[in-house]
Amino acid sequence: MQDKFSQQIMKLEKIRQRKKIVIISIPILIILLIVLIRIFFIKPAPTCIDGIKNGNEQGIDCGGPCLACGIKYATPIEVVFNKVLKENQNNSQILINIKNSNAEYGVWFEYTATLYDSFGQELKTISDKNFILPFSNKYLLLQKIPIPAEKINRVEIKFNYDQKDWFYSNLSTDKLFSLPNKQLRMMTPQEAGFLELTAQIKNNTNKDFSEIEIVIILYSKTGEIINAAKTKTANLAAYDNKTFSYVWQYSFPDLNIVDFYHIDIIADAIN
Repeated sequence: MQDKFSQQIMKLEKIRQRKKIVIISIPILIILLIVLIRIFFIKPAPTCIDGIKNGNEQGIDCGGPCLACGIKYATPIEVVFNKVLKENQNNSQILINIKNSNAEYGVWFEYTATLYDSFGQELKTISDKNFILPFSNKYLLLQKIPIPAEKINRVEIKFNYDQKDWFYSNLSTDKLFSLPNKQLRMMTPQEAGFLELTAQIKNNTNKDFSEIEIVIILYSKTGEIINAAKTKTANLAAYDNKTFSYVWQYSFPDLNIVDFYHIDIIADAIN
């Protein structure tokens, strides 16, 4: 009798354990089912960091609701060359040619030029800021550096900009202006200055510009860059033209070998 009672108790205990397992398993199975439904039937909402071209994106994680593709995958600004020039016996200038290969986006940037001597010792660091338009070459000019040119052995250029500094433009530097009728002349002893450039600048666009940057590059008769200058002109309306001039107030060392017919003038502006 007692054995039958014990067997019934054990049987009831097994049934209770099975019910307990079933009760515990039900929520686990529900959770697994929900997870499987999400994986196989519900696609996650597209984001700009999922590494997939989805939603209204025009590229992988760019365009549409995301950052413009031209900015996300922008090619960094390049230094084409830099050249140390003599301004006088004690001062120098540095001409830096830079390039933006991006077709639709220009950028505002800060830059630092670090000057080194032939032993690798740092001589001076100069910082400034500027911009470059899409698909353009541009010259940056640092003037009146109080170090003789022959002491500067190397110049290292570093740029600083981020995604918010890029801007869209359908214009490049070479499309903005034309510069006909350039004339360079040596000034007379009675005049204040040594060398004068006069040129006409024409606005080729339908935009008004309040300020235009101008860089002038002079060459020797053998085709080497020997001096550069920069100036500004103001208020040039759409399709208008005006005359500007620049006077070198100092006599630079290679003034006597200037090629008066080989002059580059680069005008740049942003609206």
